[in-house]
Amino acid sequence: MLFIWFTKKGEFNELSKKYKSTSLTILTYLVKLDDPNPLEYLKTQLLKETNVEKKNFYNTILNCIEKFELYILKKLALSKRTRIIKYYSLTPITFNSLTFRGRSRLYKDIVSYNKNFNSSIKAFINISWGFNGRKKMTIPVKYAKCYHLDMKRYTNKTDTSYTVSFEENNQIRISLSYEDERFIPENKSNFVGIDVNSKHNLVQCSNGDVANYDRELIKTLSEELLKIDKLKSKNSNYVIGKRRNHKIKHLSRELQSKTREQIASLCKKFNTQSIDHAIFENLTGFKDKCTIIDDNNINYNRRIKILRLSSIKNEFERIARKYDIATSFVHSYYTSITCPMCGCIDKNNRKSQEVFICQHCSFTENADLNASRNILYRVVSTELRNELLKKSKLGNGTFEPKDIYKEKVKEVLLSFRYNSLRNKESSI
Repeated sequence: MLFIWFTKKGEFNELSKKYKSTSLTILTYLVKLDDPNPLEYLKTQLLKETNVEKKNFYNTILNCIEKFELYILKKLALSKRTRIIKYYSLTPITFNSLTFRGRSRLYKDIVSYNKNFNSSIKAFINISWGFNGRKKMTIPVKYAKCYHLDMKRYTNKTDTSYTVSFEENNQIRISLSYEDERFIPENKSNFVGIDVNSKHNLVQCSNGDVANYDRELIKTLSEELLKIDKLKSKNSNYVIGKRRNHKIKHLSRELQSKTREQIASLCKKFNTQSIDHAIFENLTGFKDKCTIIDDNNINYNRRIKILRLSSIKNEFERIARKYDIATSFVHSYYTSITCPMCGCIDKNNRKSQEVFICQHCSFTENADLNASRNILYRVVSTELRNELLKKSKLGNGTFEPKDIYKEKVKEVLLSFRYNSLRNKESSI
């Protein structure tokens, strides 16, 4: 509202103006309030309400209605709603990219609970951007303490970076990252060896535990890839359509999500068994050639890429950290063809993907279980650990492979076998 005061004629010195406005919150509330008799509704709510803040809010609205008349406020409220609808109808919200990043410094709490606990919306993410955080956005989100952990780390003006991604089915994914000391589990004594597989299961543990991948998902994804191969064989200029490409990406993401769930379940199981140190093969740069075809008519090399086996160890290390499980890595050379009893290294030891039979001492074992125990032994054995491994850069007492060639690894393993056999003979 604009008020102007004038002095008497001939005595005019200056023009004074004063702006006074009602709270926009009241108009916003009246726009949302869809009730034939809002005055009676507000009075009823005021009598029921016990919260002091809400009582004051209802009193403010009733005072405004008494002062300015209900029909005027409703007219202003409806006018505001019409303007907003018209504005966004003519200039719809557009996004130049499906992902945008920023850093929020304005809000005290970048994540806050919804005070209305009866609402299906459990929390809000409050982000700001632009000069001095002039632009703000509050996004309702799902929040589960068992998955997202404690909310306190995103409070008290934490300098937090965010990434907002618009995904399929009108879903919005928000990733938050903040500066803090990275928790690194310490090296402990309860070890387990883990062999990563592609045929029968996802991982096989030396204690007998197994984590499986989703076979139906693998089958569906393999069928889609084979369809593309068939179309490309008929037409070398074939380009994958948007719908098919979208389906393949969706299946790949779902497969990754299932893999993470399996890893988390395995870590929980380790906690119940007091296992606090997992040992993996270092599969970085895995390039072994394989011409074997699986049940879905997919080459095993391609299957390894579909399952992203080379990144399983990184996924495990990231998830295991939440469960206070340390992770070490050993060379992947000869783990599947070495006999744990006599140390014999021979390709013929592994006659099939399922069974290990030593050509020297006839020791028989499940091939994946045997590999996981060989992985474990390279850390448990002091001699092998000193020759093949070094302390990791994390400084938490875990191990990583030394930079040595495959031939050198074999030389160390054969030397260890020779020393073991000699010690046995001398003891006899």
